[in-house]
Amino acid sequence: MKYALVASALALGLTTAAPAKADILFGVYGEAQYWFAETTGGYGAGENFSNFNFDDENQLRLSLALHHPVPLLPNIRIETQDLKSQLVTSNGSQGELDLSHDSAILYYTLLDNTLVRLHAGVAAKRFNGYVSDTQGNAWNLNETIPTAYAMVGVGLPFTGLSAHARGHLLAIDSSSIQDVEVALQYRVFDTALLDGSVQLGYRYFNVELDDVAGLYSDVEFKGPFVAFQLHF
Repeated sequence: MKYALVASALALGLTTAAPAKADILFGVYGEAQYWFAETTGGYGAGENFSNFNFDDENQLRLSLALHHPVPLLPNIRIETQDLKSQLVTSNGSQGELDLSHDSAILYYTLLDNTLVRLHAGVAAKRFNGYVSDTQGNAWNLNETIPTAYAMVGVGLPFTGLSAHARGHLLAIDSSSIQDVEVALQYRVFDTALLDGSVQLGYRYFNVELDDVAGLYSDVEFKGPFVAFQLHF
């Protein structure tokens, strides 16, 4: 259902914002990221959590960013992220890790040209998942973690190539998140109303939950990704 909502918003952006791209007044960026993530770490009740072996599962993130020309109002980016894995055990016991979440990001464009882009702002990641271990313990997650947000990008004019680093760099709470990615991007087509780019990169995600519904965690997801971006 959440993917249908993002797709609907993306379709609305295409119909409403495409003419504005030619006027450089308004921009809509839609992106799909497919992440080949390796999962490590552990979790449990109380601070005495256990480390586990996990299946390495591919993860999907969809995002939509809206840029506008009003200086005092922040731009907005929304994301929905699948983040799931199964525990691997030798005795056949079951366990599940679901840290899927949605993010809302408010940021200002401090620099935005063909050579350098710089964004800075704040974000909130809303977790609504489920975690269980091999002992029959289970936790329903319903937690929002605020973070700082930044993105820096550099471009190589006349080549279609650019690079960026994006991250949620600081958790403003007892629980903490590190969500950092770097990528090389190539513009595959560019028209007056629409351009599209592919990205190859690497992403690292660490989540430490501190007594969230009685759960303590220290889990890492990391690995390469491929993404496709449309700019209307």
